[in-house]
Amino acid sequence: MCSYIEGTLIYLSYLCQVTKTKHKMKGKAKFSPSEIAALEQLIRLRIKTPSSGQKAIRDKMRKIGFFGKNDWGITDMQVSDLHRLISSGRITVVNDDNDTTPSPKAFSTKPGKPAEKPAISNDFSAVRTKLEMARLKYKPTKVKYLLIAETPPDSFERFFYYDNVHQHDYLFLGVAQALYPDLKDTFLASGRNSAIKNSILLKMKADGFYLLDLSDLPLSLMTGDLSSQLPKLIGKINNVADEHTKIILIKATVFDTAYEYLKQRGFKNVVNVRIPFPGQGGQKLFQISFKEALKLVAYR
Repeated sequence: MCSYIEGTLIYLSYLCQVTKTKHKMKGKAKFSPSEIAALEQLIRLRIKTPSSGQKAIRDKMRKIGFFGKNDWGITDMQVSDLHRLISSGRITVVNDDNDTTPSPKAFSTKPGKPAEKPAISNDFSAVRTKLEMARLKYKPTKVKYLLIAETPPDSFERFFYYDNVHQHDYLFLGVAQALYPDLKDTFLASGRNSAIKNSILLKMKADGFYLLDLSDLPLSLMTGDLSSQLPKLIGKINNVADEHTKIILIKATVFDTAYEYLKQRGFKNVVNVRIPFPGQGGQKLFQISFKEALKLVAYR
């Protein structure tokens, strides 16, 4: 009897030790959108690299905090594996540590008191994570054409990469009209069926189109001008583009702010076309200018 109890206790102790070991991670389970983009690049690079050169790439992934085999039990990591870890909730996408997102109540409105410094809004942090997850869903394996718009809309439910948008959605409709006019007409005729918008976004992904925003914040939450977002834009572009990626700037304010800045920093493939936003009254000019840009980048 004693030996049975002792054996049981030893076994239970073993199980506890295994459980502790199992849950002890060498890396982390929370990554920023920029870290996810960097991991995607490194995974693709590792796949193309001979086995003799893969260790250096894995070391770079570990510096970010990602240990594929130790933490996730995956020995031949693919980008699809990373996406499954995210969609299953095992990996969480969070904001960058140096995020300074202001809340909608970032400034004091009481007379006689100076404006308060911007504060991080947990509510908006969650919204922005959701926006980035929607964006990453439609990120091409290789970004051939990078569209850079101004900001997410003030009404987040009208985000470019959301498929369930029933009004406005001017930028998506303008881009779809230029690229796939028949599909766009079918989409509108359907009453903006979300499945059809999803199919258009997937076609954009397959054709190598990807859209970023110059500012991660909508205009209503920005505390500076667009030029203050340029240094961060460089990092966002480098995370998704290569030397062959064509960059198209959408909206006159984006072109005026970013074109020379990017050219001076070595981005040779920025298209020199000033494209207006396809809002009410601007659709025709957008189509003319955007199609001119598409011609310059040799799209079809």
